[in-house]
Amino acid sequence: MKEREQIVVRALTYGLNDIINNNLDFLDKKDKLTYFDSKTFNEKIDWYISYVDSLLKSDNTPYKFETSKFSNLENIFSKVFNENIVNNELVFNTGKNSFFEPFVISDLLSSTSDRELSQEKIKKVFYSFEKDLKILSDSLNPNSLETVIKKHFSFVPYLIFSKKAVDVSYYDYRKVSAMLSLCLYDYTDGKITSFGDLQNLDEKETFLLIGGDVSGIQKFISKVSSKGALRSYRGRSFFIELLQEIIVNELLEETEFYRVNIHFIGGGHFYLVLSNTEKNKNILKKIQQKVNNWFIENNLDLSIVMEYVSFKPSDVKNMNVVFSKLAHKINEKKNRLFSDFELEKLFKIRRNGNNMKTCKVCGALTTQLFSLRADEEEIACNFCRTLYNIGKELMDNKKKYIVLTNKNEEDVFEIFGKKYKFSSIPEKVGFKIKESYKFDNNDKNLIRLEVLAYSSTQSLTEMAKNVPGKKLAALKVDVDNLGKIFREGLALKTLIRISALSRLLSYFFKLYLYKLVENRNLAVIYSGGDDLFVLGGWDEILNFAVVLRKEFSKFISNKFITISAGYALVDEKDSMKFIMELSDISESKAKENVEVVSINSQQELMLKDSIAFSNGIKRVFKDGKFYLENVSVVKFNEFINKTYELYKKLCNSKDELSRSLVRKLLNMSVSPSKYDKVFLAYLMSRSNNEKEKNILEELIKNKKVEFPGLNVVLQFYDLLNRGGRK
Repeated sequence: MKEREQIVVRALTYGLNDIINNNLDFLDKKDKLTYFDSKTFNEKIDWYISYVDSLLKSDNTPYKFETSKFSNLENIFSKVFNENIVNNELVFNTGKNSFFEPFVISDLLSSTSDRELSQEKIKKVFYSFEKDLKILSDSLNPNSLETVIKKHFSFVPYLIFSKKAVDVSYYDYRKVSAMLSLCLYDYTDGKITSFGDLQNLDEKETFLLIGGDVSGIQKFISKVSSKGALRSYRGRSFFIELLQEIIVNELLEETEFYRVNIHFIGGGHFYLVLSNTEKNKNILKKIQQKVNNWFIENNLDLSIVMEYVSFKPSDVKNMNVVFSKLAHKINEKKNRLFSDFELEKLFKIRRNGNNMKTCKVCGALTTQLFSLRADEEEIACNFCRTLYNIGKELMDNKKKYIVLTNKNEEDVFEIFGKKYKFSSIPEKVGFKIKESYKFDNNDKNLIRLEVLAYSSTQSLTEMAKNVPGKKLAALKVDVDNLGKIFREGLALKTLIRISALSRLLSYFFKLYLYKLVENRNLAVIYSGGDDLFVLGGWDEILNFAVVLRKEFSKFISNKFITISAGYALVDEKDSMKFIMELSDISESKAKENVEVVSINSQQELMLKDSIAFSNGIKRVFKDGKFYLENVSVVKFNEFINKTYELYKKLCNSKDELSRSLVRKLLNMSVSPSKYDKVFLAYLMSRSNNEKEKNILEELIKNKKVEFPGLNVVLQFYDLLNRGGRK
C-alpha cells in the first residue's frame, strides 16, 4: 500500500482499535476487532494525522452538559439558530434536542428523542462493520474503506462512549481528518522530518477549496418530447448525476486524491478539498476546458465553472469566509461561461449546419435522426436517443452497475471519450448505483453512488390510467433559506460541522426518501442535496406531500428549517417543459408566502413553509412566460391540519355530496367574503344530508372567514367523482 493510501486508511480508523478494545466490554474477546494496528504504519503518517486532529479537536467542543448515560449522536440540525458560544463553550438556547441512534446507513432510520446510547444497537453496528471488512480485506483501499466507514459510523458520535453531547459523527470526523491529512502530505510531498514541520504550516495557505457548478441543467432536463417523456426526463436527470460524478472522479484520479476529499456533491454542484499546488490548479483548468469542449461538441446547452480559493489550517475553525469567497468567484465566472476559443468553436459548429437535420427533442442539428421506440417516427438525435435509453435502463432493477466498456453496442453511451453501459454484472472499473451499501466479493472496488431511482411505471399514460379523472400532478420541493442556514445557522462553523449538515441533507433526499416513495404511483425525476421533483397520480402526489413534510420535520427537528413546495395539476400529454415551468412558478409562489419571525434578539428569519397549488387556476402566457392567476398558497401546517383533513372527510363522502352544493362552494371559494359563514349556515339549514351538514359545519368552525385552500380541496373532490380507483 502506498504512503498516500496509508494516510487515508490510518486517518479513517485512527483510534478505532482502542475504542473497541477498551470500551466494548459487552463484546466477547473473540468478537473484538484487530484491524488497523498502529504498528503497521510509520511514525511520519501519524504526525500528519495527529496534527490535523489537534486542529479538529479544538474546533468541536462538545456541549457543556453531561448525563449519567452514554449519549446518542445529537442531531446537528436541531442546533441551527439555537446555539451560542459563551466562555468558549457551546450553549444550546431553545428548542427540543433530537438524536440519532446508532444504525447502519442502509437501515434508513430517522431522528429520535431518545438520548441514551443503546449497547445492543451499537453492537449490531460493529458486527456489521466487521462482516463487511472481512469481505473487503484482500482489496481494502481508501475509497472502499471510506464507504464502509460511512455505512456504519454516520450515526455514531465521534466520541463513541461519551457522557457529553456530541453532534459530529465518527464518520464526519474521521473523513475530514483523512481529507486534510492527505492534503498536507501532498503539499509537503511527504518530506517532513518532525511533527514541528507541520506546526510551522499553521498560517500557510496549504489547502484549496474547489467548487464546481454545472449551468443550464433546468433547460437541459426539460428538453423532452411528449413521446416517451417519463423515460427521457428520468434519463436526463440521471445523466446530470452521473456526469458530476465522472467529472469529480476524473479530478481525483488526475490529482491522486480519493473520495474522502469530496466535501459535497449533488444537483450539479460539488466541493472538493485538495492541496494548494500548481499541479492541482493546472489539472483543474485542463479538466474544465475538456468538459466544456465536450458539451460544445455534443450540442449540449450545458457549461461548467470550476473555481478555487486557498485557505490555512487555522481556517478550519471557521469556514464561512472561505465558502463566501468561493461563491463570489464562481458567480463572477458564470457571467462569462466560455473562453474566446470555446466561443469560436461553438459558432463554427453552428455555422456548419448546412444539409443537416433538426432533432425534434432538443433542437440540435444532426446528420441523422433516430426513433425513440421501435416502429416510430425518427425524431431524435443520437444523444437524445441515448438519454431516453438511460431512463429505460435505470429502471431495470437487475442492472445495478454502470461499467466501462470497449464495445460499440447499442446500449453503450459515451461521456468525455469513455464508454459506459448499464450491467447486471460488475466489472473492475465503474459505479454501483443500486444497493450501494451492500458489499460482496464481486464488486469490492467499484465507486458507490447514492441514487434514488424509483418509478411505479414506465410511462405517464400508464401512470394516469387508474387515477380519478386521469390527471397527474407534479411536486417540486426545496429547502427554505438554505444559504442562511449554512452561513448563519451554526455558532461554530467548522469544516466538520458544515460537512455534517450537507451529508444529512443528502441522506434524507437521496436515501431516506426511498422509504417515502416506495409502492406509490409516482416517479422521482430527481432528488438531490436539498430539493426534489416528483410526478405521479394527483391523489398520490397530494398524499405524498403531506408525508414528506411530516417526515422532514421529524428528521430535522427544528421549527426554523422548513420546506416549500409547488403542486401543479397536469395532463399526461403536457410537455415536460410546460410541467416543469408550471411547477417552478408554483414553488416560487410558495416561497413568496413569507412570515418574518424572530430567532433571537439579533436574528430574524423569513419563514416560508408553504405549499402552492396551480390546479384549476387560469394560466396566462405573457412576455414569454406562464403566469398563474390567483394561485392558492397555504402554510404547510394549515394545509395538513385543516385542508388535508377536510380532503380526507370529502374522500369518505365520495359521490354523496350533491353537485349543486359542490358548485356553490366552488363559486364561494373563488371570491370569498365576510358573509360566507352566513351563507354556509343557510346551506346547512337547507340540507337533509348528514354528510353534507358535517362538511358545512367543518367550514363554519374555521376561525378565518376564508378556509385555507378550499377551492383546491373542492376541485380534488370533483376529480374523485370522475371515476377511477377508490
